[in-house]
Amino acid sequence: MQRVIMNLVLNARDVMPEGGTLAITTGNDDTKPLANGKPAPVPSGPCVRIWVRDSGPGIEPAVRARLFEPHFTTKLYGHGLGLKITSQIVERYGGQIRVHSALGQGTTFEVRLPQHADHPQPQPQSQPQPLSPPRGSETVLVVEDDEGVAPPGARDPGAERLPRARVRHGRAGARAR
Repeated sequence: MQRVIMNLVLNARDVMPEGGTLAITTGNDDTKPLANGKPAPVPSGPCVRIWVRDSGPGIEPAVRARLFEPHFTTKLYGHGLGLKITSQIVERYGGQIRVHSALGQGTTFEVRLPQHADHPQPQPQSQPQPLSPPRGSETVLVVEDDEGVAPPGARDPGAERLPRARVRHGRAGARAR
């Protein structure tokens, strides 16, 4: 969820280069199915809501309709993936994200998440194995075309006693292995 909030906050910051107000609000909600038998907006039942509001210029309806499309951006930089990734994360947790905006009145992103959803379990990450100290049979390969760069071993005192091969480009480095 950190990435969700960070993406929304960064977007809010970007639309207010001269400053403005950014508010993050949270709350609980218990949305029941509608009386006419139609389902309530996903998710129904006990939910957590997160609102990210800004006092920026607002979003025109044509742009608002495309906000969650991949590679859609109104910025001069970036790839247009932030809101798409944000919506995918929220949906993965069984939630939904909505945008409320009016020109001249700012924008609010509303994230709704089930309180007790079976959320995806994080994948176990393999722990990096500590490097064993050099035993003297290793060779340090330095691929560098600038002779003025620090010599091999300058940053790693343990490596100074190891044999070195210095080459000027990648192809020679591949042959030197």
